[in-house]
Amino acid sequence: LSSPTAYLASYLFTSVVIRRRSSAISFSLTAGLSGYLGKGFHFRIKTSPSLSLPSSSCRHHCRHPALHHPSRSSRSFVRAVSAAASLENTTMSPVRPGTIGFLGAGQMAEAMARGFVKAGLCKPEDITAYDPWDVRRQVFEEFGAKAVTTNGEVVRASETVFVSVKPNYVSTVLEETSGDLSPDQLIVSIAAGVPLEKIEAAACKSSKVPCVRVMPNTPCLVGAAACAYAAGKHASEANGKRVEELFGAIGVIRKVPENLLDAVTGLSGSGPAYVYLAIEAMADGGVAAGLPRDVALPLAAQTVMGAAKMVLETGQHPGALKDNVCSPGGTTIAGVRALEKNGMRSAFIEGVNAAADRAREMSRM
Repeated sequence: LSSPTAYLASYLFTSVVIRRRSSAISFSLTAGLSGYLGKGFHFRIKTSPSLSLPSSSCRHHCRHPALHHPSRSSRSFVRAVSAAASLENTTMSPVRPGTIGFLGAGQMAEAMARGFVKAGLCKPEDITAYDPWDVRRQVFEEFGAKAVTTNGEVVRASETVFVSVKPNYVSTVLEETSGDLSPDQLIVSIAAGVPLEKIEAAACKSSKVPCVRVMPNTPCLVGAAACAYAAGKHASEANGKRVEELFGAIGVIRKVPENLLDAVTGLSGSGPAYVYLAIEAMADGGVAAGLPRDVALPLAAQTVMGAAKMVLETGQHPGALKDNVCSPGGTTIAGVRALEKNGMRSAFIEGVNAAADRAREMSRM
């Protein structure tokens, strides 16, 4: 409180109303004196789940004497407010809107963080990350993000918290930080094969924290991600829109039922690796046909990118686009025939399904 306000408050009859809302308490200080009736202040603090109030609708009037005796000094008034705001197990919430945290600072976390910054969704200083490896923390520091030394620091500083650790560490990390989580935050897990039920069981020990599962891929670094997400039982429509806002700025995202996320993992989550193999193989073919490698590789990569854009921007089926290129008795149909003879189509189908099956196995661990 400013000095003039505190001085005036010492001459006012003041009441404190405390409202319990989930893991937060709202303090409304209302001052009443002639023309100043209804003027007041509002405080909101984050509380520990161990702090118990009778119900979410109860009202508690502070009995501190300084609040009922106009003759007491402004200093007493301020002390009373401080006392009310420092109830047992309460702490001021440091979370700023739009802040993003990463529990785990691996390559996928880095790709997302850089992508969000590049898309203008946040500034580097809005990002906080923790990883047990010094080298990964240094990577985040190099582009202006804040690297900290504990998972708890990430959670306490972030509105949206990404769980980007290996699948077998998800429960451990969330259980460790669950006491710092609140319903005002959003947990986004990108761990393959870890179901929402398991994520929520670990994260929601203290409060009903909204949780969402996303399967991204590394092209988010260049604004070309292909992602899908499923929302948990505590996630609101606004939480879903936040996820769509983040990933929509760095690529494409679709909402799907959770039972389809393993298939998404097999297709787009692991898919970039399949395409890198195809680009490398095409470049090798170009080298075998006589092209220098520094010519063959960019031609192969650009061909893949151009073909993908044709599918996305024309809306035509890839089979129809393929037929348009295959002239009767021409070079393209000869190449397609050789690829079919060697099982290229089947190899891609089996690759996607093998990755999806592995994701399902991981969810049962």
